[in-house]
Amino acid sequence: MEEPNTIKSLLYEARCYMQLQRYNEAYQCYLSAVENSPTLETNELVVGEIKECFTHVCDEVKFLEEAAELYSASKRIMASKTFIHQYMGAVYFSMMATGAGYQDVYACEESEAMHDVAQDVLMSNGLTNKVTLLHNHSADLNPGLTHSLSNKEIPKVDVIVTETVDAGLFGEHILSTLSHAWRNLLAPSQHSLVIPGAAEVFCCLIEADDIALHHRYSRVNLTDASLQGIEIVDYTSQPVSSLPVAAMFDPYTTYDLRNLRGGYKKLSETKACMSVDFNSLECIEHLMAGHEELLEVKIVKAGRVDAIAMWFNLHVDEKVTISSDPEGEPSCWHPAIFPLCNKSCATRNTDAGDIASLKSTTTANGCLQMFLEKINLSYGNAGDNREFCSSDQARVMSERLSTFSPLSHPPTFPFTTGRLGSRSLAKDAYQCNCGYRPSDDFHSPTVLSDQTFYLDSQEVYRLNDSKYNSSLLSALQQRMTRRGRSPFSVLDMSTMFSTLPVQACKIGADSAYWLGADNYRKSLYEILCHKNGISNAFTVPDVESMVGISVDCIFCDPVEPSGMLRQRVLNDLAYLKLTSVLSSEGVVIPGWLTIKAQFINSLALLECNQVVDDSRTCGWKIASQFNKFRAITQREIDLLTLKFHPRSPPFDLLTLHLDSDLVDEKGFPQFLNQKQSLKKEDLRLDSGESRTVTALVYWFELAWEGGVISTADSSSHWRQAAVVLPRESETTRITGVMARVEDGVLGISVSVAE
Repeated sequence: MEEPNTIKSLLYEARCYMQLQRYNEAYQCYLSAVENSPTLETNELVVGEIKECFTHVCDEVKFLEEAAELYSASKRIMASKTFIHQYMGAVYFSMMATGAGYQDVYACEESEAMHDVAQDVLMSNGLTNKVTLLHNHSADLNPGLTHSLSNKEIPKVDVIVTETVDAGLFGEHILSTLSHAWRNLLAPSQHSLVIPGAAEVFCCLIEADDIALHHRYSRVNLTDASLQGIEIVDYTSQPVSSLPVAAMFDPYTTYDLRNLRGGYKKLSETKACMSVDFNSLECIEHLMAGHEELLEVKIVKAGRVDAIAMWFNLHVDEKVTISSDPEGEPSCWHPAIFPLCNKSCATRNTDAGDIASLKSTTTANGCLQMFLEKINLSYGNAGDNREFCSSDQARVMSERLSTFSPLSHPPTFPFTTGRLGSRSLAKDAYQCNCGYRPSDDFHSPTVLSDQTFYLDSQEVYRLNDSKYNSSLLSALQQRMTRRGRSPFSVLDMSTMFSTLPVQACKIGADSAYWLGADNYRKSLYEILCHKNGISNAFTVPDVESMVGISVDCIFCDPVEPSGMLRQRVLNDLAYLKLTSVLSSEGVVIPGWLTIKAQFINSLALLECNQVVDDSRTCGWKIASQFNKFRAITQREIDLLTLKFHPRSPPFDLLTLHLDSDLVDEKGFPQFLNQKQSLKKEDLRLDSGESRTVTALVYWFELAWEGGVISTADSSSHWRQAAVVLPRESETTRITGVMARVEDGVLGISVSVAE
C-alpha cells in the first residue's frame, strides 16, 4: 500500500487534471489512488469525483438514446442485403448489429475506461460470444493479421457504423477515420457501406448577449482600472498564428441555443454551406486536402453580429435524418458557434438588406472553420446597394486593423442595435478577418496601438461581470476607509485573470498581490500595471511564496464559474492564515460563504445525468452499467433556463465562516472540516399527490460586512450545480440532507428511504 502522502498527491493531481479538462489523465490518477488505497472505495467524496470524471471520459449519455435511429437504419439495410462482417466504433452499435442480423461483428474502443464498461455491457446482454471487442483505434487495425489481444484474424468488413461526429461535424476526425477505413478496412465490394452516409452543413449569423459576454471584454474601463489599448478576447475561433500557444486553438465552441441565457436573435437567412458524402472516398479526401466555400448571406433583421451558428443534417440512410438545427427537433448535438470576438465587431450593427460574405473551409486535419469576411451595407429605401471595398482596400484595412483600434467610444453591454444615422462611403463595406473590423471611429486620426490577449471564455465572462467587480471594490474601499491612514496591502487568490490588485492600488492600497499567475497572464498583468501607472502590484506563483509577507485583506474567490466550490481554495486560505500572511487585524472577503439549496424535479437534468432506463436504448441493457459511473454532482446548470418544478423553498445548507479565527481540535481553521445535517422536517418538501424529485440544486451566497452576492443572480457569471438522484423519487421518501467539508473538499448527499 502506498504512503498516505502519495495517495494525496495522486488525488491532488487528478483534481488538477479535472480543472484543466484533461479527463483521461484525471481518471488514471483516480484509478491509481484507489488501487493503492482500497479504503477510498468507501469515501463518498472521492467516489463522487471519480464518477464525475468518468462521465467526461465517456460523455455518451445523450448519444445512446439518439443512436436508436442508426439501429432502425441497420435493420432496413439487413432486410435487403446480406453482410457477413461488421466493424464499429462503439459497443452500442455492435449490439444493434447483432439485433439486425449481422453474423460477424467487431467493436473498436480506444478509451481504456470505455473499453472496460463495454465488456460489462456485452456481458449483461449475453453478447460476449457474438461481438469481438477490440481495445484499439480503427486506424491501428491491420486486416488479415491476427489481433494480439483477441487472438483472432481481423477481416475486411462490409459495413462500418461510426459516431465520430461532434457539434462541428468533423471535429472528432471522422474524415481521417473514414479515409483510413475506405482504404484499409472496407471490403472491395459495391455493397460496402458507411453509416451514416452523408451530411449537409448550414449556417446563419446571430446576435446573443450571453455569447458576446463569454468571448470578448466589452469595456475600456473596469471600475478604476483602465484597459485602454488592451483587447481581451476568448481564444475560440481565433487564427492559430495570432495565439501565444498553438495548443490553445479551438475552432469553435457550442451552445444550446434553445436554452441560452437571454436568448438569441437570428439575423440572417439560413445558408447551406457544405455537403459531404461519407460513402465517397474521393469526397472525403477532397475535404481533407482543404475545401473552401464562399457564401453570400442576406441580413433579414437589424442587430449586432456576435457569432456564426453552424449546424448539420446527418443522413443516416435515405429515410432517416438527425439534425442539430436549433429550430428543429432536439438531438444530442448543439450547434457549433464561431464567435466574432474582437471588440471592433461590437461597434457595427447590421440592418435588413445588408449582405454578409462568409467563408467556410476545411483544414488539413479535417476540421471545419467559418469566417465572416465582410458585410456590404445597403442603403434601404434609396435602393443603393454598393460595395466600396476592393481587394486592395481590404488588404490595407486588414493590415491597419492588426495594428490599430479606435478607443474613443468603447462599446458597453447591453449594446444598442439601432442603425447609425450617417455613414461615410469608406465604411459601407468592411473587412472582417476572423472577427476584426473597423468601428464607427475607424477614420479617427487618434488611434492607439492595441495589444490583444487571449483568455478562456470563463475568464472573459468574469471580467464582464460588472456587479461582482464593483461589489468587491466597494468592500475594499470601505475597509480602507475604516483603516484610515494606516498602510494597507491586498492579496487576490483568483485563479482566473484579475484586475482587482491594480484597482486596489488605484484607490490607495500600498501594495497588492495576485496569486498563481502563469507567464502569459503575468505579461498581461504587467502591461495593465504599466498603462495604469502602477508599480506596487505584484504576482506570486503560489501560496508558499507569500510566507513572510503580511496583507490586510484577502479576496479568495471561492466559487468556480461552473457553480462548484473551487478546488483547494479552502486549503490555500487556511495555509495563508496559519502562516500569518493575513495580519492580526486583516479580513477575508467574502467573510461568509453560505450554501443555498432547493429540491427540484427536472426531467431535462435527469436526462443529462444518466440513461433514464433501457427503453431509451432500444431495450438493450445499458442503463445499469453506464449509471454506475454517472456524476453524482452535475455542474454548469443554469437555473434561468433549466426546465424544472420546485419541490421545496430554498434553504440554507451550510455556512463557512472564512473570516473567523475559530479552529478545530487539531488547530486548523474550522472551515476546513465542517458538516451539517438537515432532517426531513427542516426541508419543507412539497408532499402533494404524485410529487417527485430528481435533484437538489445548490448555489452560494458570498457575504461580507455591508455586502452580499449570490451565484444564482441572473446577471452573474456563475452557473449552479446539483446533486442528482439515482432515479426519480417521491418527495415523501426524502429523509434528510448532509453537507460536509472534509479536508477542504465539499460533499453533499441526499438520504432516500428504500
